[in-house]
Amino acid sequence: MHVDGEGNPAKEFIGHESNVNSLSQSIPEELVSGSWDGTARVWDTNTGQCKAVLEGHQHAVSVLSLPNGIIITGSQDKSIRLWFQNNLQKEIPAAHDDIIRGLTEVPGLGFASCSNDETVKLWTTDGNLIQTFKGHTGFVFAITTLVTGEIASGGDDCTVKVWRTDGTCKQTIPLPRTVWSIT
Repeated sequence: MHVDGEGNPAKEFIGHESNVNSLSQSIPEELVSGSWDGTARVWDTNTGQCKAVLEGHQHAVSVLSLPNGIIITGSQDKSIRLWFQNNLQKEIPAAHDDIIRGLTEVPGLGFASCSNDETVKLWTTDGNLIQTFKGHTGFVFAITTLVTGEIASGGDDCTVKVWRTDGTCKQTIPLPRTVWSIT
């Protein structure tokens, strides 16, 4: 759903067959959504129409759209898929050992993913693994890239960890409860 300046619905994006759990937007004219229905959808923000359905995952799908036209999807099926112009370019079937929860762009390097397998992984935009970050002791639900270029992750172990891109943990911030989102 798109809202106007007053918070009223101005447009609805209808098409998923289950809950939407992930959204990403890198250009104003396009929105990408991921759903529990195992698909990602590419939406025209001007018309509200679905431009493409990216299929092949099972269960919940996390999405990341990049300004260069690449869309990355990760899923509960433990796989990552790279799409260009809405066409599948590469699939990484066992990208993680458990559910993939989130994705973030890492400018100049590629992207990072987080998972219930307690790891964060850094990838090139070609889908090649650069580094695996280990240190969480619970599911990793949230991930973002900081303005410093470092990666922050958080999850079920009630911590936020700040990682250098070489895989070293720069800082661990303890929190009283599970971390579901970082921005």
